[in-house]
Amino acid sequence: MNHLQLVVDEIRSRTIRQLEKTADDEMRTPVPGLQNHLTWHAGHCLWVADRVIIEKATGKSELPEGWAKTYGMDCRSPTETTDWATRQELIDRLTRQKTRLIDLLAIEPASVNPAGEANQKRARQVIHAMHDEASHQGEIQVLRKWQRAGRIGA
Repeated sequence: MNHLQLVVDEIRSRTIRQLEKTADDEMRTPVPGLQNHLTWHAGHCLWVADRVIIEKATGKSELPEGWAKTYGMDCRSPTETTDWATRQELIDRLTRQKTRLIDLLAIEPASVNPAGEANQKRARQVIHAMHDEASHQGEIQVLRKWQRAGRIGA
């Protein structure tokens, strides 16, 4: 694997492991004072990688229609959304997308100037998406801890 594939594999694998450790009832449990829940954060990771890496490489989204309205940057409020993906659907999509990203990153861009401009652009796209996902991993972890602390004190 090249270095970009390794970055995707490492970060995405951590996101998947976090969700696998999360109970179904924790996925959409609201946290007072916060807008988004675990389901949104996981779906947003999918949306960012699709938008920043897959769409740039292929020219089209590979997510279902309407995904941006639920998980994108300008999404509607979680209180206005009823069509959330399940925990298992998110895990399955994250896993399939990880494979797709690794496959896309194995293919070197056809036209690379001597300075490697196309490769540098691709690297920036991958780093952007994976940095965003790593940040959302932190949000997922904090929300899980908060929820579990609330159960202990209840």
